[in-house]
Amino acid sequence: YTQAEVEPHYLGWERLVHPEDLARILEALKTHFDGKTPFYEVEHRLRTKDGRWKWILARGQVVERDEDGRPLRATGTHLDISERKQMEDALAAREREFRTLAENSPDTIARYDTNGRTVYVNPTLEKTMGHPAAEMLGTTPFDERRIDAFREYQEKIAGVLTTGIEAEMDFVMPDRGEGLRN
Repeated sequence: YTQAEVEPHYLGWERLVHPEDLARILEALKTHFDGKTPFYEVEHRLRTKDGRWKWILARGQVVERDEDGRPLRATGTHLDISERKQMEDALAAREREFRTLAENSPDTIARYDTNGRTVYVNPTLEKTMGHPAAEMLGTTPFDERRIDAFREYQEKIAGVLTTGIEAEMDFVMPDRGEGLRN
């Protein structure tokens, strides 16, 4: 839009906001205008001149109020975050795909963060180990009591975490009193 095409009042802006986002934005603005927050910040979609929707990060604050505390003037920015939102959507789709595959895999699968702490185990690993996921999450596999080839396993995991290159290893793990598992 050119400056002349933008309606210079609140209702003009409101007409450009995606209908599904409007109530959320209005609530954030009301909360700020009522003096409950020092500024407002909200992500929403805004219609472009050609009819497409762009994701916007809107930030602003009241800079002048009347003697009764009512807003007289506000300032703010709109930042185009469409590309970031597309990446977030793509990442979420990949995460859903991973979860679907991992949850239904007959193989044992675990994910670790960069510190080697367990952030995910699939149901097959829970069943194999005889431990619920909750007991394994947040723990590290670098525990000598958990596997027979502790040093080799520790080196493999450390290598994967530093290089990002996958590795495989066969080892024996004790379970909950039922013996050893491969």
